[in-house]
Amino acid sequence: HENIDLLKFDIEGFEWGLFEQDFYGSTVRPMQLSFELHTQSSNPRYVPRVPVAGRGFASVNTLFSKLYGFGYRVVSKELNRGDQACAEFVLLNVGKLSSLPSTGR
Repeated sequence: HENIDLLKFDIEGFEWGLFEQDFYGSTVRPMQLSFELHTQSSNPRYVPRVPVAGRGFASVNTLFSKLYGFGYRVVSKELNRGDQACAEFVLLNVGKLSSLPSTGR
């Protein structure tokens, strides 16, 4: 696809690999991203240890810095009530806003 309006995923820690192995190298940038981010302190009953190993504060900062560089801005953040080491985010690619059709207003 050349245009994606919304990319939504909740893949229990495997989002790190998705970003690093697929998203960063892609030229297709969705208008919106919606995802749950899991960190190394996530509850191991729900999140496998391997994909979140070493994914703490510095990794989160690096991720959001890269997303910022791609034009994304956080428009919503909601902590997971059952696991404070996870949060759901919605990001909007503000760089794509100028390419939206005008409503004529």
